[in-house]
Amino acid sequence: MSKIDDIKTRVPLAPFISRYTNGLKPSGGAGFFIGRCPFHQSASDPPSKRKFWVNERLGVCGCFVPRCAAQQPNGKPMDVINFWSRLQDISNNEAIEQLWEIIK
Repeated sequence: MSKIDDIKTRVPLAPFISRYTNGLKPSGGAGFFIGRCPFHQSASDPPSKRKFWVNERLGVCGCFVPRCAAQQPNGKPMDVINFWSRLQDISNNEAIEQLWEIIK
């Protein structure tokens, strides 16, 4: 197993992200959670639209607001590595190394 696969397997997404979102709660089914987006900077959107979602089963997450900083340029949802990279404003390689140290 590669270091990246090991990180994705050993860092459960919802519990990890819940440290950085406000009120991450189960919503709508197995492994799906919604909370407040830790990246959302737009004051023009009401708090009800600043929602961050996590799909634990698929290991991906993102913000419901398209222009939010949480969105990846390719439009794909984030995994734990992308999330940490964006949250800390570091490269994906630095995120991999930091997460690797956490799980060692």
